[in-house]
Amino acid sequence: MTSKQKSVDQFKNVTGASDSVATECLKKFNYNVQRAINHYYTNMPKSPPAAPVTKGDKAKIGKIFDKYSGASGDEKDSMFEDKLQEYWKELKIEPDGVGPYVVAWKLNAAAPGEFSRHEFLKGWSEMSIDTIAAMKTKVQELIKSLSDRSTFKEFYRWLFNFAKENPEAKTIEGEAAIELWTIVLKEQWPLVDKWCRFIQGEVEKAKKKEGGMKAVSRDVWDQCLEFSREIKPDLSNWEDDGAWPVIIDEFVEFVNTDGGKKKKEKEKKKK
Repeated sequence: MTSKQKSVDQFKNVTGASDSVATECLKKFNYNVQRAINHYYTNMPKSPPAAPVTKGDKAKIGKIFDKYSGASGDEKDSMFEDKLQEYWKELKIEPDGVGPYVVAWKLNAAAPGEFSRHEFLKGWSEMSIDTIAAMKTKVQELIKSLSDRSTFKEFYRWLFNFAKENPEAKTIEGEAAIELWTIVLKEQWPLVDKWCRFIQGEVEKAKKKEGGMKAVSRDVWDQCLEFSREIKPDLSNWEDDGAWPVIIDEFVEFVNTDGGKKKKEKEKKKK
């Protein structure tokens, strides 16, 4: 992580401000965190009186949930598997695309591939939505909102926790990370396919106990996004300055050697 990004994160942790606000304030004071924070609290706009919040009708939302929930028993309070697929079809979003993850994010779902009645009713109600038509529109708005860098970063960081097998875990399985990167970064990063191919190779090495990387840490997850944003697809602005994790350095070598092919050819010639 760069020193500037560390300053941005520190500023945000103290003030709760967005990425864009944090960066703007820090630039004014050459990334002096304390001076930027003092400026923020002295000059931040006063919040206007909050407008009354109109929540969605939970009775209406409940009827939608019932249509796609389990038939009986404990299952009637869960939406999953085939019924969940029917729900995605109703909302006209691809079940294997980014849409379901964005909905899970906004409904604050606890686990992939399932919604509880509580999550569904609370989430849509707080968004003031209680019809299928409104849900369709909202989902498209949410997907489009990912084009905003700060919104996407918030979503991306949430995904890591969502994909963990349990709250105490510090990593996510390599295969799970690859699946998520393929889905959420395909419109964001031209090198995502090469990155996923590289990570898949690392996972295979780990399975054979030949080194590699079986699981992905929070640091690698976050640094992947930063790398995709800071370094050009042709790697022309890459500098091997030790600021990136080793796995990123190895990926750059992987790209520069055409997936390791050029490196192998050189080794053969030496022999």
